Amino acid sequence: YVDDACLCRYLRARKWNVDKALKMIIASLQWRATMKPEALTWDDIADEALTGKQYRSGRDKRGRRVLVMRPDRENSYNHVENIKFLVYTLENILWKSSREREPRGSKADLAPEQIVILINFTDWSRKNAVPMATARETLSILQNHYPERLGLAVCFNPPTIFRVFWSIISPFIDPKTYSKIVFVNKKKKEKAAATMGAVFHSSAVDDDMGGVVPSAWNFDVYATHMRDYDAK
Repeated sequence: YVDDACLCRYLRARKWNVDKALKMIIASLQWRATMKPEALTWDDIADEALTGKQYRSGRDKRGRRVLVMRPDRENSYNHVENIKFLVYTLENILWKSSREREPRGSKADLAPEQIVILINFTDWSRKNAVPMATARETLSILQNHYPERLGLAVCFNPPTIFRVFWSIISPFIDPKTYSKIVFVNKKKKEKAAATMGAVFHSSAVDDDMGGVVPSAWNFDVYATHMRDYDAK
């Protein structure tokens, strides 16, 4: 786990302060020793994936893998299982990003080590929101145990009520992460289309967010894909 690229990510996250980076990576190693993320498999989290609340979806225009989240499809509200599902997905998507070779002649020898998270808030409400503790731990895991992995977070079409949630969670977002968050208002069609088009290929975005991928969730197809991927 702790290779040169990993060490550089922790150093960048702490602005090249060696003592702070060391403290950060030790905390992550302690967390990984308890969480054992590398041991999680699809069958461990399949129940959480039934409704399609979180899934991989191709790459963006910079070659970064895309993780789609649909909080309105929350199906368990189970804090432990939600966190396990998040960690499984991150390990899965980043394992590929860290080790997949690009075609010869490409500018980079390795696929981009950062990912893009696309969150569709269109049908989100307080009724289907996960507990605040889950939201805070999700943020903590991304910032503290997967540093420098987030390239961009796109919050698509958050409703007015989202402002309440945002006012509570935003103080826990570090400035660097905050600068990577983009909001897209579906009602402002031209601006929304321009923003989404600048980041994503239509083949990586669901049709209800301006892409061409059917937004209807097919659990069986995705499960087959992920089990095959686990086998690698």
